[in-house]
This record gives sequence, structure tokens and C-alpha cells, in this order.
Amino acid sequence: MQKHLIRKLLSNSKATLLCVAFFIFMPALTLLSAPVKNESQQQENILSSFLNQKSQDLYESSASQLIQKNRASEKNMLACLELEPENLFCKWQQLRILNYKNDPSFVTLSDAFTKETEGFSEFGLLAMTLKSNFIFKDVFLEKSQKMFPILFNVSEFQRAIAAQNYSLAKEILQTVLKLDAEYPDLIYMRSKLMLLSQEESSADQNSAVLFANYRKICAALRPELTRKYYYDIDLCHRSL
Repeated sequence: MQKHLIRKLLSNSKATLLCVAFFIFMPALTLLSAPVKNESQQQENILSSFLNQKSQDLYESSASQLIQKNRASEKNMLACLELEPENLFCKWQQLRILNYKNDPSFVTLSDAFTKETEGFSEFGLLAMTLKSNFIFKDVFLEKSQKMFPILFNVSEFQRAIAAQNYSLAKEILQTVLKLDAEYPDLIYMRSKLMLLSQEESSADQNSAVLFANYRKICAALRPELTRKYYYDIDLCHRSL
């Protein structure tokens, strides 16, 4: 009986070797056929990582000081870029400052930033908001909703306003309120909606008064909130 089994195995040695080889090399073949990790994502991870604590501290300070201490914010941003000229956070903060100052170089640098971050997950989305009254394209809706829910709703609000769908715009305002009641540009959005929908009902609630209140709140915005909403390029800088 044993001799019969040995003889049978030997007679099928080629098939056995093929099976053994298959199970040995299958993991390697699977690895080779698996999709390579997205190069754009790897590049973004590298460019958005701080190389040292000093440059990160400079960025954090600049992001916090944008509204209250604009000159100090710019100084820290330039120091951040000097240490890490390719860092995406430092570059983004530069754009925030230029936009806040209405500096004409904002357009050129924002175009360059958009090209550089094309295909990037986080900063690619942020680059889309560099255009005034931005609206995320349908293909980016789900992604933006997950990564930047406030920006997603700002985009949807602007889409509703453009379509003169003011009832939907109201619903979106309520959504933003539930998401983050501290977001200062909520007041601007209310003011904009009131102006366009012609719902000015009383002197203390008309769009002009609301907008004045928006400017007042922004002028006193706490540094931690200025840093928190780093992703909003037009934070406290919108106009009717």
C-alpha cells in the first residue's frame, strides 16, 4: 500500500511541484499585481509634514494671529517658509495672509498652488476654494463633506444662492449651525441670504446690521478659532 502511494506521488511529481511553486509565489504575484499606493497621496503626506517643531510652532502662531495681529502673522509665516519652503501648510498660510490683505500677488500664487496640489486629497480640495464663490463639483461632494463639512456646506449654500433656491439655503444654514455654532461666517451667510431673498423685516435684523455684526465679531475673533478654521481662505473676509 505504501509503495503504491509513493509510486503515485512520484508519477505526479510535476503536478506536485507546480502546486508547491504556486503556493510559494502566489503572495509575491499578488503583491506585484496590487495597485501601488497613490503617489500623489504620498507626496502630499511628505509636503504637509513639518520637519521640525520650530517651523510647526511658527505656522501655528501665524495661523492664530491672522486677524488680531496681522503683521506678526506675516512675520511668522515668512519664517516658516524660510525653514520649510515646500511645506503646504506654510504655503497655505501665505495665501490666507495675501487674501486677507487683498494683495494682488494672491492670484498668481494661488494659481501656482492649485497646479502644485492637483490630485492631492486635502490641499487639492482647499485649492478649489481659492476662487471666489467656489462650488465643489459633483465628483468632489462626498469627499469634501467628509474632510471639510463646513466648506462643503458653504459650497452648497453658494450653489443654492446661485439657483435662487432660498429655502434650501435656509436649510443649509441650519445644518452649519448644528455642525459648528461658533463658525463666524454663519452671520455673513444669514446676511447674504436676507439681502438676496428680500426678507428684511426689522431694523435690528436687516442684512446691513447683520453684516456689521459679522465684521464686529470677526474683529474680536479668538486666536484659537482663527487657527481652527484654517481651511477657510475667506474666513472673516467675505463681503455682501
